[in-house]
Amino acid sequence: MINAYQGTSVKPETGDGVLFLHKMRGDFGMQEQNDLRFLIAKDKWFSVRAAVLLVHGQDVLVKQAQLQDGTSGLLIPGGAVKFGESGLEAGAREMREELQLDHLDLQMVGITENFWPVEEGVQAHQIMMLMLTKITQQQFDHLNNLDMQSVDLPEGTNLVWLPFDTVRRAVKPAAVGKLLGTDGGLQYGVDRRE
Repeated sequence: MINAYQGTSVKPETGDGVLFLHKMRGDFGMQEQNDLRFLIAKDKWFSVRAAVLLVHGQDVLVKQAQLQDGTSGLLIPGGAVKFGESGLEAGAREMREELQLDHLDLQMVGITENFWPVEEGVQAHQIMMLMLTKITQQQFDHLNNLDMQSVDLPEGTNLVWLPFDTVRRAVKPAAVGKLLGTDGGLQYGVDRRE
């Protein structure tokens, strides 16, 4: 049990080793054992995330989501990297857990650093490793018929296929959109939201 900062508590849930980080004024989301996602001070939250661009033709699979600031946006599927896990390993695990996809040829295409206010007085800093894979017709059909009750996604998650240009304009963090469609080499971007 970790209880490092005043006003912060970590509560273990029974049975599955899942931890939830809470602050007195709000919830920081699900925290699984060994996730590289934590409060480093009472006003600083840090995470390392793996996100996978699933591409079929000219479309990308995204999650339509309500963001912490109350606006809506598009997110790339993925999740926290675990201690001792490479970005590619994390991307593969997240696709297996969230979308029941295996045997993906993941290619690392970019890294973004993302900064945003989680809530008043608390800032987030996230390192996101961005991977890309082109999926087969069989995988595309699987995703279009996915039983959302059988996967590790929050209730109400809405997955949609959208054209690259639409995703480029609306994806969060915005730095990811700037990396989409760039050719060659590993790309780097920074997104700072006020």
